[in-house]
Amino acid sequence: MRIEQHKNWDRIGGIVCLVLLVLQLAVFLMSWIVSTINPDLPVRSLLGGEGIRWFFGHFLTIVGDYGAAWLILILIACGAVAASRILPTIRSWIKKEPLSYRQKYALRCSFIALLLFIAVIIVLTCTKEAVLVSASGTLFPSSFSKAIVPVVAFILTAIAVLFGSLSAQFRHIGEVFHALYVGPQRGAALFVVYVFACQFFASLAWAFHFN
Repeated sequence: MRIEQHKNWDRIGGIVCLVLLVLQLAVFLMSWIVSTINPDLPVRSLLGGEGIRWFFGHFLTIVGDYGAAWLILILIACGAVAASRILPTIRSWIKKEPLSYRQKYALRCSFIALLLFIAVIIVLTCTKEAVLVSASGTLFPSSFSKAIVPVVAFILTAIAVLFGSLSAQFRHIGEVFHALYVGPQRGAALFVVYVFACQFFASLAWAFHFN
């Protein structure tokens, strides 16, 4: 069953990437046709010298600027949370199903850790000496808003590791390490789709001045 699911997801991923590739080629061709027919329109040809230089010169920048780090951190957090089994434990606690002493203790410590993280964020963003706000005192935009995804991912990962260790879901450092990379490992297909999507949307924005 699991192998069949993987095959289905691989098929869907392949179709998505093929569609994005076709759209990418269409943007190249369309930008060239429109800029050739009517040079007065605000359209830059991706097949011209400037367009080719832009595409090759910004390839890595596009992939990096469009959230690659966010995707990695989110996958790490999701993998750690899944491996720690904290969500099923919370679900059992809500349903008032019996939990072991270790699970109860791990849940309490995780909740306390979450409160501490929230307290630290409040100190860094809402007090008079807040260092993560902008020069004008706003949160959006600010250093905090730029780092909100990494911060949330770090908190989720830390709590998952704490819970998994205290509940004996992680019995040694090797299992903790496995929990940190299992997310990116299982979500590796997303990176392929991500690269195709980034290049398509960036090319579309550059050629037709959407950015």
